[in-house]
Amino acid sequence: MEELFRLEGTVYQILSKVQALLVLNFWLVVTSIPIITLGASQAAGFYVLTKIMERNDYRVSSNFWRAFVKNGRQCTYISFLLLILAGCLFVNTYYLTFVNPSIIILASSFVLLFCWLHLFQFVFYFVQRYEGSVIEHIRNSFKVYLQFPKDVLFIHLSYLIILCLWFVSPYWSLFITFFGLFIGSSVHSFIRYLVMRKISSKIEVRKEWL
Repeated sequence: MEELFRLEGTVYQILSKVQALLVLNFWLVVTSIPIITLGASQAAGFYVLTKIMERNDYRVSSNFWRAFVKNGRQCTYISFLLLILAGCLFVNTYYLTFVNPSIIILASSFVLLFCWLHLFQFVFYFVQRYEGSVIEHIRNSFKVYLQFPKDVLFIHLSYLIILCLWFVSPYWSLFITFFGLFIGSSVHSFIRYLVMRKISSKIEVRKEWL
C-alpha cells in the first residue's frame, strides 16, 4: 500500500498527470480565444504532452510557451488556411440552405469538412514533432490517412461525436462547454496524442517522411 503513495507510485503519477492536464487546459483555452493562435495553441499542447509522456517532464507552462513561440509562425499560416476552408464551408452551407441544394455543392462541402477536420487533428502534431515546411507538414498529415485509416477514423469520430452531442440539446452543449473549460480540451488532446504517438512511432521505425 505504501508503494502506491510514493513519488514513483501509481497514485502520485496519476495525480501529477491530472494536475498537468488542468494547467495545460487553462493555457489551451486562453491561447485559443484569438482564433488565429488556435494552431500554435494546439502544437504547444502536443509538445507539452510529448514532454510529459516521453521524458516525464511536468514543466507545463514553460514548455507550453516555448513551443508556442517556436511554432507560432508556421501554425499561423496553417490557421489562415483553416479559416479559408471554414469560410468556403460556410458559403457552401449557405448555398445548400438558401440558394441551390445541388449534389456538387453537397459533395464539395463534405470534402471541405474532411480537409478542415483532418488538418486540425493532425498537422499541428507534426509541426511540433518534426522539422519541415508548412507544405511538408500538410502533405504528411494526409499521408497518415492513406496509411493508417483506422486510427484516423477513430480520432475523427471522437471529434464528430463531441460536436453532435453539443448540438443535440442545450444540456449537452452546456456540459461539454464547462467540461472543456476545466479539463476537457486537454483530455481530448491527450487522447489524440496517444493515437498520433502510435502512428508516429511506426513512421519513425520505418524512417518515412523524416
